[in-house]
Amino acid sequence: GGGRGPRLSGELVGEDNQGCGADVRDTENNEGLIGLLSSDLSKRFLMVLDDLNSPGIWDNLLKDPMGDGVARGRILITTRNEEVATSMKATVHRVEKMDTESGWDLLCKQVLPECNTEELAALKDVGIKIVDRCEGHPLAIKVIAGLMRSRGKSKAEWETILRSESWSMQLVLPEVPRALYVSYVHLPSELKECFLHCSLYPEECPIQRFDLVRHWIATSV
Repeated sequence: GGGRGPRLSGELVGEDNQGCGADVRDTENNEGLIGLLSSDLSKRFLMVLDDLNSPGIWDNLLKDPMGDGVARGRILITTRNEEVATSMKATVHRVEKMDTESGWDLLCKQVLPECNTEELAALKDVGIKIVDRCEGHPLAIKVIAGLMRSRGKSKAEWETILRSESWSMQLVLPEVPRALYVSYVHLPSELKECFLHCSLYPEECPIQRFDLVRHWIATSV
């Protein structure tokens, strides 16, 4: 419910890749989590906090039970917001974006793994422009590659994707790669409805696959 604070999921990993014993997947409140963490962080550990969008889980949950535990282990944070890392006094390692040639190589592997040199050369000028639109984001390149695979080796089809007005439309979430939106716009209408249905779930709410499929079937009848 909305009244609960930040939650952890998964298991702490200790020395020799063994679990520390703090299986927190079924723990529903902060008190239970703090009890587990306080007893198990006495060992050497690695904790991964993936894709944080705020420092709340550290400030509201982990800082106190950790105590001096940081000296016995390491915490790895991934985030798209550098302010989150700096507010947690983390050492920041920036992941550089892909350069154009590396992006083109990735696009080729995703879309045209079996193309010969001549075919690639004929498509490279358009492909490079599409890669530039992805702004060096590997995920964006892979997503747009999924759309381009369905268009085959047609240069005209690639140019249609490149000229799509979706690249210049105002996004609701500016931090999301624009290629994701372009890929969505070009989906068949019935698949768009499936994605829109997913948006009805509250943020961080677990989505059960079979329940979701049943909802899709029910709304399509």
